[in-house]
Amino acid sequence: MYETIVFLLLVAIFIVLLVFKGETASAILILKSQIVDLQKQLEQYRSQAPPPPPIEEKVQEAPLWTTAIPVVKPPEPELSKPEVILETPAPVTPPEPEPVYMPEPDAVAPPVAAVADNSWSVSPEVLAHVPPVNEEPEKPGFWERNPDIEKFIGENLFNKIGIAVLVLGIGFFLKYAIDKDWINEIGRTFIGIICGGLLIGLSYKMRKTFAAFSSVLVGGGVSVLYFTITIAFHQYHLISQTLAFILTILITAFTVLLSLNYNRKELAVIAIIGGFSAPFMVSSGEGNILVLFSYILILNIGMLVLAFYKKWNIVNIICYLATIMIYGGWVIYRLNEQHPAKPVPYGTALVFGTLYYFVFFAMNVINNVRNRKTFNFLDISILLSNTFLYYAAGMLILHQMNGDTWQGVFTALMAVFNCIFAYGLYRNERADRTLIFLLIGLVLSFVSLTAPIQLHGNYITLFWAAETVLLLWLWQKSGIVLMKYVSVIVLLLMTISLLIDWSQLYDGAHQHFIPFVNKAFVTSAVAVTSLFLLRRLCKNEDPGKPFVIDLSVSFYSIALLSLSVLFIYVGVLLECLFQSNYYFPILTPVVAGIYNYLFAGILLYLGRHRFTAIRLPLLGLALIVILAFPLYYNPAIIDIRSEVLAGKAPTAYFFLQYVLVALLATVIYQAWKMMASFKRQDYELIFQWISSAVILFLISASLDHLMVFIGGRTPADADAILYNTHRVGYAILWGAFAFILIYLGLRWKSKAIRIISISVFDLTLLKLFLFDFSGLGEGGKIAAFISLGVLLLVISFMYQRLKKIFFADDQQQSNVPESNE
Repeated sequence: MYETIVFLLLVAIFIVLLVFKGETASAILILKSQIVDLQKQLEQYRSQAPPPPPIEEKVQEAPLWTTAIPVVKPPEPELSKPEVILETPAPVTPPEPEPVYMPEPDAVAPPVAAVADNSWSVSPEVLAHVPPVNEEPEKPGFWERNPDIEKFIGENLFNKIGIAVLVLGIGFFLKYAIDKDWINEIGRTFIGIICGGLLIGLSYKMRKTFAAFSSVLVGGGVSVLYFTITIAFHQYHLISQTLAFILTILITAFTVLLSLNYNRKELAVIAIIGGFSAPFMVSSGEGNILVLFSYILILNIGMLVLAFYKKWNIVNIICYLATIMIYGGWVIYRLNEQHPAKPVPYGTALVFGTLYYFVFFAMNVINNVRNRKTFNFLDISILLSNTFLYYAAGMLILHQMNGDTWQGVFTALMAVFNCIFAYGLYRNERADRTLIFLLIGLVLSFVSLTAPIQLHGNYITLFWAAETVLLLWLWQKSGIVLMKYVSVIVLLLMTISLLIDWSQLYDGAHQHFIPFVNKAFVTSAVAVTSLFLLRRLCKNEDPGKPFVIDLSVSFYSIALLSLSVLFIYVGVLLECLFQSNYYFPILTPVVAGIYNYLFAGILLYLGRHRFTAIRLPLLGLALIVILAFPLYYNPAIIDIRSEVLAGKAPTAYFFLQYVLVALLATVIYQAWKMMASFKRQDYELIFQWISSAVILFLISASLDHLMVFIGGRTPADADAILYNTHRVGYAILWGAFAFILIYLGLRWKSKAIRIISISVFDLTLLKLFLFDFSGLGEGGKIAAFISLGVLLLVISFMYQRLKKIFFADDQQQSNVPESNE
């Protein structure tokens, strides 16, 4: 079935080319006939043209560049016979007058001179003004090439229809004779051979007079010979398969010789189609793959050499398409074969596929370099399709051969092969730059594919991390822009691969690593190192030019810095969480909080002193981590406190929370210092209220934890302890916090902090009288009221003592002159 389909496709292509192959030759014959007609008309015009009139007086023609010539009129002219006499004045040397340009008339008749044979000649002056003929005129259309449609039909179309009708007529006659059993099988075969030979011989006799018609006869004769041999082998079994194959090869070689003799690429196309059809014409269905692929390889080499010297690009294209159809059809057929009767020679197929790839690669590259052609869309399509079709076939064949471990090596060899050619062409000044960049793109593509195919897991990320740095360095050394773009693409691939590694390697359900000395953390470190190296190389770029597309160098550098910070944060956080979950799971939230506040504090410090351009995003990050304490970390501390009281966790776990609290205070301080650099009253006011609320919650929660840890023996004791702490302890603690705020507000001359302090006092008093008073004991009431009273008196004294400073601060902020009291 496979051979039948391929054979039918080749026959269809042959018929199409047979119909249209003589169009170019017919156009040339039409042009020749038109030239002959023009020559005849010119000769007829010369024979009918009258002789030139005799020249009675020789009038000197004025040159194009001349001076004014005076005309002298005789004093007494004769009235009966007026005549004008032009006298030449004595030569006078004028004072270099400016030349007067006399425009040429639209239609100037060429001067003629009478000669003995009445021939006409064109003067050299006129020929000098004739524009040069365009050496490469625009290709005319069909109607321009065939103005006489009747002539086109009679001389061009009828010969193709005629040969087709003749072949059909001969076929019908032979069929009738065969049905009547007039001719046996041997006679039928000889009739086919004789008919084909007669057509070829007739075409040879007519090759000079009727070139186009002669080439059509050759095509018909070769077709008859091919089909005769095929029928003699398949149906009549008169000849062996080997003999039939040899005869088809001889017919193909003979057709090639005819194409050289006629200098007609149409005949070469017929030879190609016949050559590729020959194996299917004599096929017995056994499928000797070694013989078939060897024959196709030899045929391709011969045809490509012919096309190389004759510059027939259509021969290359047809050979390429036919090889894809035969080789690709075999590969697809074998891959879909469910139960092969015998082992499939995949190794042989891979060797021949490699040879076909080399042949067509050399065909496409060498032909363009030799002719100094610019790579067009067709050339690029052939090169890319040849590369990727061979690569796909090789990967499939290796998979069938259980050679998956060699697929990465195969990909790397593809990169090496293209790299060798790219380097050689890069040093060749005749090579087209488009071809060089295309080969470099193939090299980079195969190099990038080698990692995910041959390597596994984090090794892909390590490979891409090194490759993206190497490509950017090569761009700066070679100036090949494509490497810079591929470097950015590989960077994105490395980022995606790193995310996949994190999700797979930090799956603690199946494995465990040594802390900070494992492939997961090392992969993160290598990725971060590659980003810093890329940023270092970006310093060598021209800041005035875009890096890629419309992205500036500074933007790309900032993006690399941001990505490196993100990689550092996520890589270390995942490592900490992974190890904490393995060694002490209960502390995982607190460990995450300690790391987050430490990282945020470092970022805020660097943002204040070095990376001032990203202060606002860092401040937003600080607000997020500050608000995370009451929402996430404090509930985790409560769980740890309960585990410690229950005896399920060591006491040291409880005190680890104070490291978290200290780092949170550091973040608040760094954020406050950064906020001051903005000099924005609205930002500062919002931050002061939020940070004050968080600090109040922080000290209140710390008091709860400490009181429960000191007074509790079991988790059940916590409720009673917290009841008294919330009523007495909060009143004293909040009052002390308000006192500290009022002191800082007076010292810093900050009206906003003083208002926050007053608000905390108001909240404390409202809580004391509305919620806590009825539930307090005598001791609690005494302690709460005495402490609050003392704090209020001290605050009142501070206001009176610092009255002048306080009002001066208010008046300065409101820009109102101070009044005399």
